Amino acid sequence: MTRAGKFASKFEQRIWDQLKKAKVKVEYEPETFEYQRRTRQTYCRQCGSKSTYQRARYTPDFRIGDGIYIEAKGYLKAENRAKMEDFLSSNDGFDLRFVFGADNWTTRKRIKKYSDWAAALGVKWAIGSVPDDWIEESKRTAGKRRSLPGNANPAK
Repeated sequence: MTRAGKFASKFEQRIWDQLKKAKVKVEYEPETFEYQRRTRQTYCRQCGSKSTYQRARYTPDFRIGDGIYIEAKGYLKAENRAKMEDFLSSNDGFDLRFVFGADNWTTRKRIKKYSDWAAALGVKWAIGSVPDDWIEESKRTAGKRRSLPGNANPAK
């Protein structure tokens, strides 16, 4: 399903245009996945644990080929970083990659950049556009649908 003209940002539109020009099999927000989201300042009434979770949903921006998901981020807020961390920890092996509009700092103290954050998560990342090797990889995987890893079940 494509929603051409209804992208969340101009940056997403630019990524879409790049992928269409490269003749890549691409879908915009093709499916939604459930994951476990950490809750803060809560506790379990039954056992007293402070490690509590709630169900949440996440929809990646793009799927290219069969099984490579791309999240395009111009600005990456702290709450979005936490969401991505929770999603990836709930779905080990999920092939989610980030394309950042710029390699900005995550905080005002300028300790860590977006690229540092993504590298620490162990995910692939790029700045400005989708790298050619991702495009080639997606063309090789087209038609060879990968099964979803672990807990990555599309939400109904």
